[in-house]
Amino acid sequence: AYARDKKHVYVISRRFTNGSNDIKYLESVVCINPKTGKAKWSFNAVRGSLNPDHNPSNIRLSVNKNKVYAVFENSLVIINKKNGSLIKKYNFPAPVVFVYNKNNIVYVGMNDKINAFDPVEGKVLFTFNSNGVVAYPVVKNNILHFGTSDRFVYALDAKTGKYFFLFVTYGEIYCAPALFKRDLLISSYDGHIYSVRGGKDIFKIGVHKSELYYYMGMALLKLRRVNEATRYFRMM
Repeated sequence: AYARDKKHVYVISRRFTNGSNDIKYLESVVCINPKTGKAKWSFNAVRGSLNPDHNPSNIRLSVNKNKVYAVFENSLVIINKKNGSLIKKYNFPAPVVFVYNKNNIVYVGMNDKINAFDPVEGKVLFTFNSNGVVAYPVVKNNILHFGTSDRFVYALDAKTGKYFFLFVTYGEIYCAPALFKRDLLISSYDGHIYSVRGGKDIFKIGVHKSELYYYMGMALLKLRRVNEATRYFRMM
């Protein structure tokens, strides 16, 4: 895992040592000058014997102007960007698989859910639960976009979690969406790339309309939008 700003690159370094019955490891966040290759500072984050995560899609580092955000096991660690000192550590009830920060809000993913976290107040602003694994998100114009392995793409208010729209594909989604002007570009395991604008405009679908209406209805039921869900079911 790595992140970068204009001056430095930040990486998670993992070192292994032989334990008595299992493999022990030490993970650290290292700040590197890309011009010289020298480390400016190193922060030792966690030492354990759990199975290390090798999923490259799990982005475990994020940076802003003054801080580095990193996730290890069940924890979010906030590090001073200048000297590598610990600012704060927060623990969560489940393993955290990715971190993303935007506009002073930190989004942490825990497999089937995403939490919007206020690192100043130390509290969760909202939690969104999914029926599948949540992929890495992006925020633009105060809208949080992300896909899931249950084939849906969600758009939520980035501060409150209020539902804006959802869009269904024909396969699992494990990659972060890309934003181009007003369009949302989505890569799905159904073999298609979708272009979505406001949840409606699509340049390539690849799914039968009746199935599309069914999954839209089921997703709306989950959000307790019964009247809208009923309209989709009637269109099948």
